[in-house]
Amino acid sequence: MRIGLFYLHASRQNNSPHSWVLHFILILAISLVINVHMLYNR
Repeated sequence: MRIGLFYLHASRQNNSPHSWVLHFILILAISLVINVHMLYNR
């Protein structure tokens, strides 16, 4: 839930030039967390 809210908050600030960097880091972090979760829940 918090990640989704943070993502919405970050995507709202489109006027900042680093918004795409934020989105990229967020997507990377989420995918990494999911991968680690899958590895440990085997």
